[in-house]
Parts: sequence; C-alpha cells; structure tokens
Amino acid sequence: PIGIIWAGLQVADLDTQVVFYQEVIGLRLIRKNESWAVFDAGGGAIFELSAGGERSSLPKTSRQQSLVAGFRVENLSEEVRLLREKGVSFLSEIESYKSSRWVKFADPEGNILELKEVS
Repeated sequence: PIGIIWAGLQVADLDTQVVFYQEVIGLRLIRKNESWAVFDAGGGAIFELSAGGERSSLPKTSRQQSLVAGFRVENLSEEVRLLREKGVSFLSEIESYKSSRWVKFADPEGNILELKEVS
C-alpha cells in the first residue's frame, strides 16, 4: 500500500451526521443518498458515512468502534479553537510525538476521531 484512499464509518442518523461532518468539521459533501454520504477528505481520500451504525451517548469503546479516522490539518491549535466554538468537546489535550501533534474528539454519535498536524 502507498496510502489510505478511503475510510468509512457506520452511523445511526445519517442526516444528522452529514450536517456535523459538513458544517462542523468542514468536509465537502460529494454525494449523498438515503443509505450513504461521501465526502472529500483531502489529498484524494474519501470519507464515507453509511447507515446502519449505533449511537452512543458516551465516546465509543474500542469494542464498539475498532477503527479511528484521523483528519490532517494545517494548524491544529486553530482547528481546535474553531471546533470548540462550534460546541465540539475534546477527549484529550493536544498530544505530540516527534513531528506530529494530535487531539481526539467524538462526533454526535460517540465515534472517536482525531485531528492531526504533521510538520
């Protein structure tokens, strides 16, 4: 493999999640129907939401969600500030290792995601 080109996530309420990923996270919606929605995740990658998942009022455990998607950003501190203004709660402080910094958060259904900055 030379990279990840597609990642998908099953969600309980497709319409609500589309609004979150489009308006809060800022992904560009490419196409949507009653069963799935496809977003441009940057760098040629696709992020897909599909109906059939389960909602959790708390961040999901690794048994409930075995894959965590990370979105690369240019300025992590600024993205965190903007998302906090939009009501997103973060599950960790910004962490770092070598040339990377990242932070974890959950979407409205408890799916855990990361924002990551690589210098």
